Amino acid sequence: MDSKSKADLKKALTWIKQGKTQKAQRLLTKMLRRQARNAPAWFLLSYTLDNPKQQQYALEQAMRADPEYVRAKQRLEKLQGRSVEETASAPAFFPVEEPEPPLPAADGFLDATPGAPAEPLLPRSEEPAERPRRKILTLALVGLLLFVAVILGLAAMRIYSTQVSAPPPSATAASSATLPATITPTLALTGTPSPTATAGFRPPLVDAETLAQMETIQGQVSAVRGLQVNAEVANSMLPENTAAIVLANAYSDAEKEEQGEAQEELLKAFGLLAGRDSLRDYELNRQVDPLGGFYIPAQNTIYLVGDSFSGPLTYAYSRLFARALLTQSYPFLRVLDADCTVFTDACRAWAALAAGDAGLTAAQWLQANPDEQLLQELENLAPDPALMQSQEPAEFVRRELDFPGGRGLGFVQSLFDLGGWAQVDEAYAAPPVSSEQVLHTEKYLAGEGPLDLSDVSFRAGLGSAWEPLGYGSLGEWLTYLVLTSNTRAEARLPEETASAAAAGWGGDLFQAYLRESDGAVALAAHWVMDSAEDARELGAALAEHLALRFAQAANPLRTGQCWVGEGRRACLFVDGAEALWLLGPDEIVVIQVMLAHYPQFQ
Repeated sequence: MDSKSKADLKKALTWIKQGKTQKAQRLLTKMLRRQARNAPAWFLLSYTLDNPKQQQYALEQAMRADPEYVRAKQRLEKLQGRSVEETASAPAFFPVEEPEPPLPAADGFLDATPGAPAEPLLPRSEEPAERPRRKILTLALVGLLLFVAVILGLAAMRIYSTQVSAPPPSATAASSATLPATITPTLALTGTPSPTATAGFRPPLVDAETLAQMETIQGQVSAVRGLQVNAEVANSMLPENTAAIVLANAYSDAEKEEQGEAQEELLKAFGLLAGRDSLRDYELNRQVDPLGGFYIPAQNTIYLVGDSFSGPLTYAYSRLFARALLTQSYPFLRVLDADCTVFTDACRAWAALAAGDAGLTAAQWLQANPDEQLLQELENLAPDPALMQSQEPAEFVRRELDFPGGRGLGFVQSLFDLGGWAQVDEAYAAPPVSSEQVLHTEKYLAGEGPLDLSDVSFRAGLGSAWEPLGYGSLGEWLTYLVLTSNTRAEARLPEETASAAAAGWGGDLFQAYLRESDGAVALAAHWVMDSAEDARELGAALAEHLALRFAQAANPLRTGQCWVGEGRRACLFVDGAEALWLLGPDEIVVIQVMLAHYPQFQ
C-alpha cells in the first residue's frame, strides 16, 4: 500500500479517536472508491457509522477483503454477540453486550494485527499498475459500491449535495491539491446533507375524499408491484407557482450550484450547452414527473401540481407512489440526488432502473384498473420532461431528461419479460453500472461492464495558469448526445450514424482544465471501444462532427486530424481500439502538452 494511503488511514484513526467521525467517514469513503478491498479502511469505517447493521456490513467487507483480519473478526463477533461462523443463520443484528475491542494505537495500526503476528494488517494494494484493457465482470465490486451507497443513503437522510474535496466521476470543481496525478473515475457516494424544505413551510393536506382515492391507488400499486409500504407516505397538492418554490428549496444547495458551474463549462466545451445556458432547471426537472408532481424522499412526501386529483394526475401519482415504494425498499436510491451529476454514468443507469420500474408499475396498474377516459387523455398528452423552465432547454437537456423514463422503461420491460418482477428485483442486488447496460440489456445480463481507465493528469505540463475543471465519464449515452445534440443544429449527426458510432463503447475518461485569465478550456476525451472497427466508426463520426462544428481544417498533428474555429483547436486521433479528442485554445503547444500524456497515439 502506498504511503498516502497509510497516512490517510492514520489520519482517519486520529479523527475517530477525537470524535470527528464525519470527517473520518468522508476520508475513508474516498479511499474505498479507489481501493474497494482495503480491509483497514472498511474496519475504521465501521466506527464512523451509527447503525449497527451498517457497522456489521462494513466489518464483513473487511473480512472479505482479508479473511485473516483479526481486528475486524473480533469487533464483528462482539457486534453480533456470537461467532462469525454463525453469521449465515443469525439475525441481521444482535445488541452488543460486552465492550467492543478498543481502537488500536495510531503508531501500531499499520504494523501488525494483534493475534496474527505473521499476517500483515494491511492487505496488498490492489490498485493496477497500468490501465486494464478488459471488462469488469465482478459482481463483488458492484456489491461494494452498492453498499457504500446504502450506508450513505441511510446516514444522510437528506439529499442533493456533493463534496468539492472528493470529486466523483463527474464534472465537479477540484483544487490542485485534490486532483490525483493518475485519474481513475469511480462512483462518489458521499455528501453533506442539504435543507429539504422552505423554513417553516408545511405542505397543505389533501381533503378526505382525495386522500381516500390516493390510498386506493396506493394499495393497487403495491399489489401490482409486490412491495409493501415501510412508512406511510404523506401527500400534498400544490399550485404550480408554489410547487416550483417548494421544489427549488428542497433541492437548493450553494455548494452543489458552485459545482454545477464547472459542469456547465464542460458541457459547453463538449458543445452541449451554449452562452448563458444553466443546469439549474435541469437539476430541478430531474426530480419531476412530466405529468406534474414530484416525490421528496427526505420528507417521504408526494407533491402533485394541480387543483384537483383527476385525469393524468392520478397516473402521475401511481408512478410517484411506485417510486416511493422503491426508495423505501432499496435505500441506495436516495443517493441519486445527493451525489449524482450529469457526468456520473453509473448514476444515470441507476436512475433509469428506478424510473423504468416506476413507469412499468404504473402501466400495469392502469392495465389492472382500466379507465377509458384516462387512457384517452394520456394518448392525447405530450408530456414535457422539462416541466420547470426559466429558459428554453437545450436539445441535450431534453434528451437527457428523457433517458431515465424512456430508455429505463425499455430496460426494465426487457427484464420483466424474462422473469417478471422477480427478475427486476434481482437488478437492485446488482444494478446496471453504465448507460451502455441500460441501452443494451443483453450486455447487462452478460455482465459486460465498463472498462477501467486510468489516465495521467497533464495539468503539471500546462503550468500554474491552469486549474482543474473536472474529470469523469461520458458513457455511451453522452457520447451519443455529443454527436446528436450540439447547440448548433448544423453540427448534429443523423440519429442512425451517432447511435451506431456510440454502440461500440467500452469505456471512456475525460479530464479538463481551465485557464482563468481568459476562460480557455483544455479538454481530453479518451475512449476505448470494444474493437478497432468500433474505434474507427466512432472516429469517423467524431471527425464529421468536428468538421461541422469548427468548419476549418488545420494542419494535422502527427497522426491526427485537426480543425480550428471560434478561437479553438480540436484534434482527433485513432489507434487500434482507442480514440482521443483534444480540445483547447488555438495554441498548438496546449494540444502538444495534452498529447504527450497519451503515448499510444504518438
